Amino acid sequence: MKTFAITLVLGIILAVFITWEMLSFNQSHCEVCVEFDSRPACAKASGPNEALAREDAHRSACSLVSSGVTSTLACQRTPPIRMECQ
Repeated sequence: MKTFAITLVLGIILAVFITWEMLSFNQSHCEVCVEFDSRPACAKASGPNEALAREDAHRSACSLVSSGVTSTLACQRTPPIRMECQ
């Protein structure tokens, strides 16, 4: 009974993983690098289209080099120093 439960749990985990990978197949992936206050940072993000993936990556990179609302908003207005999307 214990072996069956472990096998069932592993099977469910595998099914969820495969489903997740299949659903994320059509997503865009971007890496954006920014430099703010002389500090560089890069971040990766995925999204349903390139524009959203790029925006999320830019926001994530800015969160690494800025602090506070004003600084974060200023960073998000700076153009990226590198951007790569697939």
